[in-house]
Amino acid sequence: MNKNIAIITFSEKGNELAKTIQSEITDAEIFSSHEAEGVNKISTASVFLKEEFNNYQSIVFVGALGICVRTIAPLLEDKKTDPAVLSIDAMGQFVQSVVSGHIGGANELCKYIARITGALPVISTQSDVTGLWSLDVINKKYNWQIECANKAMNQVISLFVNNKKTALLLEARDKGTSFLESTKPEFVDLYYRADEIKEEDYELIIAVSPYIHSFTKPTLYYRPQMLHLGVGCRKDASAEGVFEYIKEDLKSKNISAICLKSVSTIDIKRDEALVASLAKNINVQLEIYTADDLRGIEIPNPSQKVFEVTGTYGVAESCALKTSLNTAILVEKQKCKLSDGNDFTYSIALDKFSERKGFIEIVGAGPGDPELVSVRGKRFLQMADLILYAG
Repeated sequence: MNKNIAIITFSEKGNELAKTIQSEITDAEIFSSHEAEGVNKISTASVFLKEEFNNYQSIVFVGALGICVRTIAPLLEDKKTDPAVLSIDAMGQFVQSVVSGHIGGANELCKYIARITGALPVISTQSDVTGLWSLDVINKKYNWQIECANKAMNQVISLFVNNKKTALLLEARDKGTSFLESTKPEFVDLYYRADEIKEEDYELIIAVSPYIHSFTKPTLYYRPQMLHLGVGCRKDASAEGVFEYIKEDLKSKNISAICLKSVSTIDIKRDEALVASLAKNINVQLEIYTADDLRGIEIPNPSQKVFEVTGTYGVAESCALKTSLNTAILVEKQKCKLSDGNDFTYSIALDKFSERKGFIEIVGAGPGDPELVSVRGKRFLQMADLILYAG
């Protein structure tokens, strides 16, 4: 794992400013050609970084921007892997994001160091200058995975920052979708149903969704974790190929397995290798329920035989619904058999709190003055499709 921040200085003033930054970012390390207490002595920045450039998440130069640029130029490879690099003058007047502004986090670190030092942040990436969404990093803030279809990511970003007509499809609900709804630019039209989008009207589609659509236009998918997988299997069923099978089966149903949030089963199956393998592949904690936990959950495909063995009328469907806190199944029980002895079932339910569906909010006006509506209330009013006003 990379270390956090290396601060490189070239003067006494630079050392003082570096220590100010270090007082707030305590795991930052200071390196200088100018010897001082609490500072790591180096011969030159170029020699030091030749060995250490990729060992830090971020590198901050305290000095002239030209020194920074000449030092890092031979070391740069790819914005996806290069560390964030910033430059701040020794007097602390300006701090500039130099490379890896979005993916590397240089832009955010630039703003943070500006707050620490009182410097003016200098950020030149177009989306930040124009106030547009940073499409390549916004997913990290909301724990979304990201996929592109029909165009590479840099081409998608180019369309967006050049204000090309964009359709925003929201088939999920969370803090991220609320942010997109409330901050969308004028060239972005909002949709909640894919079949309402007329592709010929747009050059780009952005979708926050667990579904796979057959759009022909460049499409950027954000994939929230919102699908709960319930699974059952015969005793000692093989785990080989099961996860790949479920992924492909979901894909055939136009559902993205990237959105899987949990794996669950009944307690008598807790030690089955197939179940453990699924949890490991999806990288989630395995949820285990007893028959009592699942009792009373209504499922579309109850089985008397399953009840006789497990004490509940369905394992896969019941577990998926239990974890999702939902009452409706997205994918009903699928009976699967990959080979002799490799029988299993799976079912999928949408997370109740991520599902895109209608809801009612009552917004009060304090002691009766509309000017006193809370910030939360104002946000609901801005998002509402229909407002009923009593008064």
